Amino acid sequence: MGIKSWIKSASLLLNELAEIDFGYPLGENIIRSPKNKDIVQLSLSNVGYSNDKTLYDFYLTCDGLSWPDVNNGYFINSIEKFNGKELLQKMVPVKITGAYADSIMVFGSDGGGGLFAIRKSQNDILYLPTGPVKNGVFDGNAGKVQKIGDNFSEFLKRLLDDLRAFVLDEEGYIYIS
Repeated sequence: MGIKSWIKSASLLLNELAEIDFGYPLGENIIRSPKNKDIVQLSLSNVGYSNDKTLYDFYLTCDGLSWPDVNNGYFINSIEKFNGKELLQKMVPVKITGAYADSIMVFGSDGGGGLFAIRKSQNDILYLPTGPVKNGVFDGNAGKVQKIGDNFSEFLKRLLDDLRAFVLDEEGYIYIS
């Protein structure tokens, strides 16, 4: 599935979500409009990560997402966040130790403090549970790090599956986080 098809499918499900009565007002569950191509190229280059075509195409087509009401919440950062002070001050991990030791780029989070990251050498996607970060290094031995996709495309498919399962209230479905 291409990025535009993914966005269309997700948008339809988000419209269904907006119609569900949870007994409380929903937050704004959105897929943000894209930024300028030059900003995308510069931002991914600044973090040393521009070799995943799907990630690049994703940011050319939209500027991340905010789904606070889907399961525990899902968030994919705006492209401009890759140039932010959090990254520069090493508040966000840029490396991981343990079984998945590598340089990483955190690109999103869930509502419980877990992080979504792409390993630079493998292009696979990891879920980092809440855990210690020291000097930009996430302690991969301190929590249950999970590989949740072989690439960004698989991550997006899984995210869409989570959205669908939440909207359709599928019993027994196992979410990313």
